[in-house]
Amino acid sequence: MTYKGPLMVTDDLLLQGLRNASSLVPLVWFMQRMVMLLPRDNNREADMRTVSERTNSTVAWFSILSLGVCVAVSVLQLWHLQGFFRKKKLI
Repeated sequence: MTYKGPLMVTDDLLLQGLRNASSLVPLVWFMQRMVMLLPRDNNREADMRTVSERTNSTVAWFSILSLGVCVAVSVLQLWHLQGFFRKKKLI
């Protein structure tokens, strides 16, 4: 039996490929264990957390400053408009 597709392989060729792949399973398990034993870089994670917290703090203060500027501009606009309307004797 052949399988449709670009390779058109037979059952024997497919089984041979699976046997060859199954012989690599112990190597994959060994490599996985070796990766698990590698030391983790906790210092880098701590540095990235510090940078993230500092950035978050800076953005928060910038937002508060921006809100203060918006309120100050609004008050100045109201003061100017009040003077304008008094001058035109509309108030």
